Amino acid sequence: MDMRIFWGSCMVLAGWLASCVGEPPGEAALRLRLVGTYCGGPYVLRLSDSVYFYQKKTTGIFGTPDQETCQGRYHLEWRGDTWYLQFEAAQPPYGSFYDCEAQYAVWNRREGYLIGGDTLRLRDLLDGQPVWKGSCGY
Repeated sequence: MDMRIFWGSCMVLAGWLASCVGEPPGEAALRLRLVGTYCGGPYVLRLSDSVYFYQKKTTGIFGTPDQETCQGRYHLEWRGDTWYLQFEAAQPPYGSFYDCEAQYAVWNRREGYLIGGDTLRLRDLLDGQPVWKGSCGY
């Protein structure tokens, strides 16, 4: 066998294997990793086992504090080769002018975690700004 063909085949196989991150995390392991409090600027997002609480604090007219809050359920959904984090619309009495419904990918087979490594990064539910786990200072 020509050594160039052999090494070329090995390189193709190695590239194919490297493109796969591996087995996806189970739902329980992923949920355990996501649970916590995420902060960034005026935004706070808390995830418990299946419930979220979101708050945005700003200064309103005349310097008075203003805040948007919503609370609801979230779930993880496996589709294709990707885990999605789905925030369901907030239910009364915890709703606000916005329903806080959102969805985005958090893990896929090709890239692994899409939300950071050691420090997880999600997006706030109203403006899409980054919030980081453990950055709240309390």
